[in-house]
Amino acid sequence: MTSQPTGQPVAKPNAQSAAPLAWQHGVTSVGARGVTVDRAASAAELENLKTELDVLSVEALQARYTITAQSGRSYLMSGDFTARLTQACVVTLEPVAQNIAETFSVSFCPPGRISEPEEKERPVLDAPDVEVLSGDVIEAGRVVFELLSAAVDPYPRRGEAEFSWQDPKTDPGDIEILHPFAVLSKLKNND
Repeated sequence: MTSQPTGQPVAKPNAQSAAPLAWQHGVTSVGARGVTVDRAASAAELENLKTELDVLSVEALQARYTITAQSGRSYLMSGDFTARLTQACVVTLEPVAQNIAETFSVSFCPPGRISEPEEKERPVLDAPDVEVLSGDVIEAGRVVFELLSAAVDPYPRRGEAEFSWQDPKTDPGDIEILHPFAVLSKLKNND
């Protein structure tokens, strides 16, 4: 279910958008006071996310963010999102539930306004991420999707799942094959 931002119109999703979440906002809808958006992914968007993330299911995705105008046709989008999804355990293939909660801050700047990093070192997390503003559209859905995909556990495992594999060609009693330094030890003893 999608809710409208507080007092501001939301741009219609672009049918040509390749992102699983076509949450876009025209810069003209931001206004001087900014725009605040509470958004929940629709059933179709959850299905797209399931396919794109290659998980068993995505049960919920809710985001709350604010977009404010900055100087020089730049915009700042900051907020948070929560998601609930289910993946297959890498050991047992049983379902593993994952709850994700992330906060973010992203600047959108016109192509010519993105400054090159300074030569001196600075902590990476000190400043918001910077995205190129594509035309007059802020692609909030793409940002949320990228952050969600980065937060998904790449190797989900049930708590009690344990991987124990043994080469079927090896005899468990043959320590020389199972122990990697057994051959070296044997050579040392022959000297």
